[in-house]
Amino acid sequence: MFEGIAYIDVHLLCDSADENIKFVMNWLARNYSIGKYYVQLLPHEQQEIDCLKRLGFTEEARLRDQLFVEGAYYDLLMLGSEDQRV
Repeated sequence: MFEGIAYIDVHLLCDSADENIKFVMNWLARNYSIGKYYVQLLPHEQQEIDCLKRLGFTEEARLRDQLFVEGAYYDLLMLGSEDQRV
């Protein structure tokens, strides 16, 4: 059903995060028929958002009040990138 789409989970980015994400995306592209990558993040995860934008990801959707955590609702950002072998 979701053939050709990869969801990448990004947490606790470090100085080498750009290279790590490139490695995972290139591995996925070599081993699977991936045409699009998606990442879900919270809007306050600015370091992660900045890193992904450097790699060519763009914000494709903002799901309002999507997550309910400890008594509060939070938006969820969807960033996407076409497979361009970053």
